[in-house]
Amino acid sequence: MHLLLLSLLAFSIPLHMRIAPVIIGLLLLNWLLGGQWKNKVIRLKDNPFALLLAALYLYYVAGLLWTSNMDSGLQDIETKLSMLVLPLVIVSSPSLSRSAIHTILNGLVAGCVLSMLICIGHSVYSFYDERWQVAHGLLHDTYTNVDFFFSSRLSVFAHPSYMAMFVNLALLYLFYRLLSCGGKALPRAKKLLLVILNACFSVFIFFLASRMGMITLLLSWIGVIVFIVVKRKLFLWGAGTLILLIIGSWFLYTHSAIIASRIDYALETLRSKKLDKTSSESSAVRVLIWEQARKVIMYHPLQGAGTGDAKDELLERYRIEGMSGALEHNLNAHDQYYQTTIALGFPGGILLLLAMFLPVFVPGKRDPLFLFFILLVSLNFLVESMLETQAGVVFFAFFTSLLLAAEYSRRNGPMRIMILTQYFPPEVGAPQNRLYELGVRLARKGAEVTVMTAMPNYPQMQVRDAYRGKVYFFETMEK
Repeated sequence: MHLLLLSLLAFSIPLHMRIAPVIIGLLLLNWLLGGQWKNKVIRLKDNPFALLLAALYLYYVAGLLWTSNMDSGLQDIETKLSMLVLPLVIVSSPSLSRSAIHTILNGLVAGCVLSMLICIGHSVYSFYDERWQVAHGLLHDTYTNVDFFFSSRLSVFAHPSYMAMFVNLALLYLFYRLLSCGGKALPRAKKLLLVILNACFSVFIFFLASRMGMITLLLSWIGVIVFIVVKRKLFLWGAGTLILLIIGSWFLYTHSAIIASRIDYALETLRSKKLDKTSSESSAVRVLIWEQARKVIMYHPLQGAGTGDAKDELLERYRIEGMSGALEHNLNAHDQYYQTTIALGFPGGILLLLAMFLPVFVPGKRDPLFLFFILLVSLNFLVESMLETQAGVVFFAFFTSLLLAAEYSRRNGPMRIMILTQYFPPEVGAPQNRLYELGVRLARKGAEVTVMTAMPNYPQMQVRDAYRGKVYFFETMEK
């Protein structure tokens, strides 16, 4: 049940955030009914890094003590509740095997695929529906051409920046599966499927037109190219991938006015020495907001403005500075590092940094997927106040807790067991059934079980058609 609920939560994140609280509630209920409190406390002690998230949440609760706007503060505490619940539930539960982690992350991939298909379908319907209304004289003020297939018109379930972040993590996981161990354990058809999904996800992220989404996407591809060249010594493949990446990026930039305009606006903002304070363009207004955020932080450097007063302080600065664009849209700091420090002062900002980066610097080898995730989140924190929305909180708390638990399991277990036998399913027989059941029960106890066996041939004493002619064959059997 625990694994099923975690997989459902991963699946729901890119789809509809209203589903997530229900699943989190079921996870908490399952955790409470599970008992074994002594073992749970031991696991929490053994993996204290995930508790930094819970500590940050409790600091936000403490921030209510010096908050004037209590309604806003309580709403903020409710939004951030996953930062307390998910680390406790995931880290204190029995260790997840590698196959269980893959199952959960496959849930994220499946959710992203379904979300992408629904978004594209919605855009196609909206495009032709508008054309029909225009043709029948029912509508005159229309979007131009392919606007329905970009940015917020494409992203149905979440803000484009958040959707790009979800899909980027799914894409990084697919890269991880392809490149770990050279993908040798994957059948050729599955490798092809992963490559196709990566290509589709990459194009989808570009069409979402989130600048940080495009930056993290390009960084992901550059990292893959470096890995192919340095680790695998596949210079031609690396060069070919780089050329395709450059051509594809240039094609989208030159043939999409929306993508081009968003990139051009960002570059123009960086070059500009003086910005219009009334601007509501996202790049310009962010720079203006960050300047005011720094001023608010210096007014309350130690304890912060308070959990519920952070946004009120920013809005007051917008009024004083005449920033009508930011004031009209009621914008937050659009930088989680600034946002947390405004609310809780430098101690809160430092605690956020510790929760994110301290596990990275612990001695020992790190799982690349965990490092990729931290890089993805840390970059998005620079331009979005992710922890001010339920979508950002659930995404951050869930995958931080999950990957920390996986990292702990990888370093401290689970036990890895190999069964060497001539008899094993899909053959039928008493030894086959007993050994399969042994493997299943060991896996359910948290062990990683690998079976090395002969090609299925019993009792006919002929290799079955599906395995005939193969020197070796990798297969995964469900528990």
